[in-house]
Amino acid sequence: GEVLKVHDATIICTPRISQIAALAGLTRSRDHLDEFATTLGRRRELICERLARVPHVFEFAKPDGAYYVFPRIVAAHRDSVEFSLQLLDTAGVAVTPGSAFGPTGEHHVRMAYCVSEEAIVEAFDRIETQYPI
Repeated sequence: GEVLKVHDATIICTPRISQIAALAGLTRSRDHLDEFATTLGRRRELICERLARVPHVFEFAKPDGAYYVFPRIVAAHRDSVEFSLQLLDTAGVAVTPGSAFGPTGEHHVRMAYCVSEEAIVEAFDRIETQYPI
């Protein structure tokens, strides 16, 4: 009987810290969310602009709600893992192989734009150097 009370309080019920965090999320100002959305929107535009400059390397669809883009690799490659490792080794740019997200992700890479605009610019400067037109 007493063990079940402890079990209920620690396993079944929502932990107190989670309740406090949820309350803060529901009652405090949400102004920071607009700022965050603006920042991510600016970064999304930048990464899409830079992807459009390398159509011989990637094809892409502009994301609507994610913090990443999932371009298809059109440059010569064997698979997304080989391409990602080569990009890391030769250009110093890290991307996630699309095959990590299932078989339909093969021949794609995931590029997160939850990084600074400077990091996006540097990565694409390196990609353009590695894959000149």
